[in-house]
Amino acid sequence: MQIRVLSERITRIRTEILVLGFFQDVRPVRGLAGEVDWIHNGIFSHLMKRQKLQGHCGEAMLLASQAKLPTPKVLLIGLGPSLSYNDSVLQKVLLNIRARLEDLKVKRFAMETMGVGGHLMGWRQFFDVFVATFGKSAETEGLDATLLTPSAEEARAIAEQLRSEPFKSDAADSHKLSFEPSNGPAKQGEEGRKQTEGSDPGQQAGAAKGKGKT
Repeated sequence: MQIRVLSERITRIRTEILVLGFFQDVRPVRGLAGEVDWIHNGIFSHLMKRQKLQGHCGEAMLLASQAKLPTPKVLLIGLGPSLSYNDSVLQKVLLNIRARLEDLKVKRFAMETMGVGGHLMGWRQFFDVFVATFGKSAETEGLDATLLTPSAEEARAIAEQLRSEPFKSDAADSHKLSFEPSNGPAKQGEEGRKQTEGSDPGQQAGAAKGKGKT
């Protein structure tokens, strides 16, 4: 399994699918999911207002990016309440993601380091759970995973430390780590987000929403 650590504008990430998370009690949606929401004229925000997307742990929505992003699909995953977010919740979320990627026959994906940007979890804590979860399945062999960090500085620090320290995982020897520098992710202001509130994203969705396994 190839693992990259990267900080990049979401409009420049090219892979098969983007995997992004959002919390049940954080509105407006933040992080990379917030950027995708802005790019797609508030599609997530509108669904949340209509209670069709809530952020429960295991909830998922598959969005076709319709050429608005270099990556053709976005998988949005509910993380539950932010105050309850921990290793156990992350493992449950990652198992859900792993099953969905297998169903979609995805080999290359980019995943947000969920909770790290909001300081709800340390990057090493996230990485250890990620490696332990994805490293225990034969189906993950041959996967090309890119972990997206909030800043280029953080991505560089993660990569350098992981090069100098052994993984705390039985699956460590089967993973290859690399770092790709970037200019960091783009930031969209609240002013830009407000412009999306009056638009109807229904015609652009091309999306399928479902409940994950519990």
